[in-house]
Amino acid sequence: MHLYAEAFGFTRLRLLVSVFEGWLGVVVVLIIVAGVVGARRLLVPVAVRLGAAALLGLALVNPDLYIAQHNIARADASSVPVGIDTHYLGELSTDAYPALVRLPPDQLECATRYSAELGDDDWLAWNLSSEYARDLLADRPPVSAQIRPVPCPSGS
Repeated sequence: MHLYAEAFGFTRLRLLVSVFEGWLGVVVVLIIVAGVVGARRLLVPVAVRLGAAALLGLALVNPDLYIAQHNIARADASSVPVGIDTHYLGELSTDAYPALVRLPPDQLECATRYSAELGDDDWLAWNLSSEYARDLLADRPPVSAQIRPVPCPSGS
């Protein structure tokens, strides 16, 4: 999965599969240790707790921001021209905007074109992530205000 993510970038599914593979590897090691030591009764409770810890760690990492940062860094570090799938980045939540604002203006326009409108939400729909994204985008003039529209690839 690591090679696949390095070649094509992360998605939510690829990130979840990577975390699951890591947890599964730890469970296999626990099975071996439990077989050698003879503590089979502790195997299931420890495996469940480690799975819960992996999910909590994933939530603390902020998956959408991590995916955007990884995919942008992958494209920047590549010696071969690697495109950024701005359409997929636009499908991520507003948690990814701190990484997206580092994109050039035309790619930022493509990444935010189809995302949810960051207009004024009513108090029921308000969240801190959207408010932070509004603040980040307030400093950058929208590219769509120019005369010509920016052509966006459907998936690069």
